Amino acid sequence: MLYIEKGPCPEEVQQKITQLKARPSWASIPCNLGALPEHERHRWANKLRKNFFDELPKKTIRDALLKEQHGLCAYCMLPIENDGDKMTIEHFSPLSRDKEKAIDYYNFLGTCKGGSDVALGEGEERVICCDAKKGDNDSMVIDPRNEEMMKLITYDSDGVISVRESETWSQQILQHDLDAVLFLNGKLDENHICTQDTTTELVKKRRDLFKDTESLCLERQEAGTLTIDFLDEKIRRCIEAERREQMAGVKLFVLQYYRDRLAAKQNNG
Repeated sequence: MLYIEKGPCPEEVQQKITQLKARPSWASIPCNLGALPEHERHRWANKLRKNFFDELPKKTIRDALLKEQHGLCAYCMLPIENDGDKMTIEHFSPLSRDKEKAIDYYNFLGTCKGGSDVALGEGEERVICCDAKKGDNDSMVIDPRNEEMMKLITYDSDGVISVRESETWSQQILQHDLDAVLFLNGKLDENHICTQDTTTELVKKRRDLFKDTESLCLERQEAGTLTIDFLDEKIRRCIEAERREQMAGVKLFVLQYYRDRLAAKQNNG
């Protein structure tokens, strides 16, 4: 996961939101849908989606989300594109829980289909992730819009995504969100070992990129050409790319690790 700096709501979208909220039917929808009995909540949520959210200019929204997210899914960092069949406009706070956030641009994130759109071979099991797995869950704490929280994200050479300990947030809760809500580490056993990757092979792709990036650093290190300037340039290009390469957060993590090691060595020097 990578920090997502939300920009302003596109003018076309904001104008439409203002028009929608001016409708008498908007006022009739309860504000706190989450407090309603389940059958009532879903009834109102269906009306909210059909009569309000679905009337927003989705292509414009997807364009803005793609720009903010540099072309990557907000959760797994796989590439997404402006196509309703390949990209979901996700509500971080579920549409079925909060009327205001149902058409609040700040609450929108662009996500992949989580493997729900991948063709399976005979006998293969579909292991979905991201919004496709999260669904109506409103208890998730980990938030890619929170820069300090995203600084806690770590990766290892096995392709596992984890979080560091923090005085601000519970490591256990954030890890649960990664593992059980978003399913970013695939199917895990009781020892937190991946027994089956996601349908989109997230663990394998993170593992491969980690090893490729580490190999680059080690080769340079052995040749004596691994420098802070070299790593800074690699990091800068990765961050500033209009469309980042898939799993860019893994590459940045490894590059930053080697940069920090070099800086510490120089400071102790």
